[in-house]
Amino acid sequence: MERWVRKGSHYNKDREAGALDAWQTLGLSAAVVDPSIRSFDVAHVSTAAASDFSAARDLCLLECSRHQACQVTTLQTRPGALRCVFYPDTQVCTHSLQAQHCQLLLREEPTYIYRKLNTPLLGFGTSAPSVTIAPHGQLLGRSQAIRVGTSWKQVDQFLGVPYAAPPLAEGRFRAPEPSNWTGSWAATKPRARCWQPGTRTPTPSAVSEDCLYLNVFVPQNVAPNASVLLFFHNVEAAAGDGSLALDGSFLAATGHLIVVTAGFRVGVFGFLSAGSGAVSGNWGLLDQAAALTWVQTHIAAFGGDPRRV
Repeated sequence: MERWVRKGSHYNKDREAGALDAWQTLGLSAAVVDPSIRSFDVAHVSTAAASDFSAARDLCLLECSRHQACQVTTLQTRPGALRCVFYPDTQVCTHSLQAQHCQLLLREEPTYIYRKLNTPLLGFGTSAPSVTIAPHGQLLGRSQAIRVGTSWKQVDQFLGVPYAAPPLAEGRFRAPEPSNWTGSWAATKPRARCWQPGTRTPTPSAVSEDCLYLNVFVPQNVAPNASVLLFFHNVEAAAGDGSLALDGSFLAATGHLIVVTAGFRVGVFGFLSAGSGAVSGNWGLLDQAAALTWVQTHIAAFGGDPRRV
């Protein structure tokens, strides 16, 4: 249905001045066009209001805010008018080892896209989750909305959690030692990955010898004593963009289990051996054993069952 909205004397600009605060502006790359979409509504703002773009925009956003089903508003500038299209929250998602990527489905190409701030967005969490790890302190994580079918599920992420001390200096070519951090630990971003055999000149922040960290993905409202999947996955990192090598959020949400991914030393740092006790090798396997010990010791704090790892 299409209708016209005209700016009249009843319009109070001061009353609607804060309307934009309840919306998020999205780039055009956040959406894909699908002309077959049938769930939408259209309004045109007349020339009188279109001469003031801010007022015309606020009229459209106000109209959408009055209806619970309306979650997205797109604007398209036209001669003498502004075309406003209203949509529910309809998305298409693709999945990969790195992450889940979702885009809005729109019926036509917009000039501007606005989305209600109270709508769950992939990568924008709610309140920050935290877990107490005895005897160290508190892990501060992040929460992320994951699209599963037609619904959203929240997954708490604890990224870059040290399961052993950095294997540097005297710790190189030796078995991993326990980590000794205390206080609080910001587990909100992935840490550098371990050096790989044949790694080509990566960004300095992408790989490091200081790489004995793990990531924990916990679906919210998971049943007590949940099963735990520990996965060792090392890949070459050349981009240095701080992205996850393997995002376990989707698997955790669909499997109703806790997913843990861990890095470990490989190549000369993990398996160099001189055939003697001084350099005996197999440090990478000892890293994996240390990660497993950490999980079995602390996973109960996340709601997992150490007997079901």
